Amino acid sequence: MAHHANPRVCFPGPQQVVLVEEQIAAQAGPGEMLVKCFYSLISAGTELAMYTHTHIGFSDPANTYAKYPFYPGYAAVGRVEAVGSGITDFAPGDVVYYPGHHQRYALIAPDKTTVLPVPQGMPLPHAPLIRMAEIAYTSVLMSSVRAGDTVAVLGLGLVGHLAAQLFQLQGAAVTGVDVVAFRRELASQSGIRPVVDAANQDAVAAVRDVTGGNGAAIVVEATGVPQLVETALEMAREQGEVILLGSTRGPAQVDVYNHIHRRGVTLKGAHGRLVPRHAPPGEIDQVDVDKQMLAWLYEGRLKVDHLLTERVCPEQGEVQRAYESLLHAKDKTMAILIDWS
Repeated sequence: MAHHANPRVCFPGPQQVVLVEEQIAAQAGPGEMLVKCFYSLISAGTELAMYTHTHIGFSDPANTYAKYPFYPGYAAVGRVEAVGSGITDFAPGDVVYYPGHHQRYALIAPDKTTVLPVPQGMPLPHAPLIRMAEIAYTSVLMSSVRAGDTVAVLGLGLVGHLAAQLFQLQGAAVTGVDVVAFRRELASQSGIRPVVDAANQDAVAAVRDVTGGNGAAIVVEATGVPQLVETALEMAREQGEVILLGSTRGPAQVDVYNHIHRRGVTLKGAHGRLVPRHAPPGEIDQVDVDKQMLAWLYEGRLKVDHLLTERVCPEQGEVQRAYESLLHAKDKTMAILIDWS
């Protein structure tokens, strides 16, 4: 049986990156298809947490995900090279979005994971952002947002930035908050206004000023910084909502009486696992969300081209430099693609 060389990115330990050279069958088995990757997107949240050994799962012996060696990546676009028996919806030559690792080839089972055809004319580098938009959209789904609501998004990294745009698409009046000038400028380019300079302003006071002294109806905490959970609660109006979108890396200390109980504020988690891959008819699921994110990206309603700040070759030094950039160069880096083409 013929095989393809299949380099893939691996973290053998903390802040270590290697390209593992493997072989993969050039044919697809029953129910599978072989996909050759064009681009895979680095996740600055989960992947950096694994790269830096800060993922909360490392402290849980029962967690089977947060272990080394770790093979990162879960957002990719590529071309179908071969299909196995039982595959009727896809054919060789089709371009598809899929939640793939950082590797040149992947065997994908469409009945076990979300695979979507990419429309002709859609910029291929945009397709992997379907997954990041899906994650961001959980904050919308977990909220009770209505058109005209005031929303503050705390943290304008890639997921927070996309969440801000997605709340705007619901008709909300969104204020962005970040300490990094580069991220604030990108948000302004996306039409997210006003944007609060949290490095030089009292962010809570600034959000209250924007909202007529009331606080935001909905606050999305998208940084994952434990101390900012309290800040997000302070930004919310009475009987408002705080949505925890960023995966908090450690315990948070919260004044429950003054910021939740006395003011009637609702605190909700918005982890991606809360949206099932398949749901009963009439209920939204991950496939529905991914199709909607694909449509909004294709239509240009989600603006992402300016967020793709770098492409790197699949070489060990280049890939490690990309992770270090995401970790230490937040003043010039947002989304990085690995270019396998």
